[in-house]
Amino acid sequence: MAPGKQPSRSPKDLTAEVDALLKKLPYADPAAPGPGMQPGVGGGASVPLTASGNRRAAQLLSPAEQRQANLWVWARVGLAAVLAVALTQWPYARACGFGLFAYGTAVLVLLVAGGWCAIASWKRRLPWAHVLALIMVFWGITLAAEIVLPRIGYASEHATWRCLS
Repeated sequence: MAPGKQPSRSPKDLTAEVDALLKKLPYADPAAPGPGMQPGVGGGASVPLTASGNRRAAQLLSPAEQRQANLWVWARVGLAAVLAVALTQWPYARACGFGLFAYGTAVLVLLVAGGWCAIASWKRRLPWAHVLALIMVFWGITLAAEIVLPRIGYASEHATWRCLS
């Protein structure tokens, strides 16, 4: 045999050796929680810890709990969509002063709600809810630009923040 070469071994031998090495590990029992694991609810399977390493792990949800969580995400997306549509029909003056600040606050709420829905839909793996949330964020950015750009001198028309009497 050439120096530096290992004799070839069969896959069965390698598998048996790996299994033997794994059994020597301190947390080799799959039912026992490992150093980065939290015991499952009711003695069930271990659940990995969150990325921050705290004990508040992402619990495995039953199908009914998953449906309920998905429904809550869609409810948030629906409420944010109602706000996005309602902002197109803003009934008060928004050229300057208090009306402008109230409208700006509503636009800010839309941006926060859209971002919140985007994060929640991403975590729940709901692609259509995520797309709608991103559309609402884009719409909020558009409405915010409509408020800010004429007042900072970027647009061709100029507007003021306060009403001049």
